[in-house]
Amino acid sequence: MKFLAKELGLDISTVSKALNNKPDIARSTCERVQKFAGELGYRPNLLAKGLINKRTHMLGVIIPDLRLSFYSQVLEGIRQSAEENGYMPILLLNDDNERIERKNLEFLASLPVDGILIDAAPGKQNVSLMNNIMHQGIPLVFYDRYIAEVKAGKVTIDDVSASYNLTMSLIKSGKKRIAYMGPTEGMSVASDRFRGYLNALTAAKIEKDGRFILRCKIDETDSKIHMQKLLQKGLVPDGVVCMGGLVALGASEILLNAGYRIPDDFLLAEFGDNDIMAKLGVPYRSINQSPFEIGKSAVILIREEIERNKDLEEHRHIIIQSTLIEH
Repeated sequence: MKFLAKELGLDISTVSKALNNKPDIARSTCERVQKFAGELGYRPNLLAKGLINKRTHMLGVIIPDLRLSFYSQVLEGIRQSAEENGYMPILLLNDDNERIERKNLEFLASLPVDGILIDAAPGKQNVSLMNNIMHQGIPLVFYDRYIAEVKAGKVTIDDVSASYNLTMSLIKSGKKRIAYMGPTEGMSVASDRFRGYLNALTAAKIEKDGRFILRCKIDETDSKIHMQKLLQKGLVPDGVVCMGGLVALGASEILLNAGYRIPDDFLLAEFGDNDIMAKLGVPYRSINQSPFEIGKSAVILIREEIERNKDLEEHRHIIIQSTLIEH
């Protein structure tokens, strides 16, 4: 700034205000200073400005997986909304791994960012860290998945209701041996979607059969292993409700390779409306979670958390409307 002031014949304070677009400096002066600074390759140090203003206008975004279209659409909603609200998102992956997630959180808190958006990894090992980060004044908002022990804002669909409707759609199509595939605990979407499945069976007076509850990972390979073991026992489902697209892909490939047909022999249902399922070229049912709206609403909510009184303990839970789609 000293060099700019000397070269342009201005006071240092005038140069500083011009670089920061202060209203008490003439527009022509601001443009002249900024043009010369740009020619010299000047770039503002966001971290240094953050120390002064206590705002960096950076948002940390932690996401589990980039293979699914669901997350790319969430990210597009975050990117667009962040731009509209004057924030720069910083993307990190946790790979559904708590150890990696801890490193992500510690890195973002050390920058520091103004807030963190997170689709939490399974487990509760990082609960105390999340709470500590919030106590430091960095708000946190969950999207898609949340951890109940962390009192923070969240943006989700109603997973219990969505799973109930998805399962009930199979029941109304005459299916009674409906398997459930995916984790049933350890994260909010797992327990909520499993509960919705059980609620639908109860409502239809179908007795729960533990043999058709396949507690696999959210993984195509593990899904295949569990479905193969089920068929080896001589148990064939006429409907399958899957936690997500990768689970559905693995299960359906095993059933199709075994000679069973969709939709004649079994119906397939999954969460996420993922384009990964289109690879099979067969009919299936899915819950569209409106991922773009989830991402956009998460940024709006974190902005509220950043700007409001940090001593407030109430946090909003935004529920995004989901829809059942028959492909």
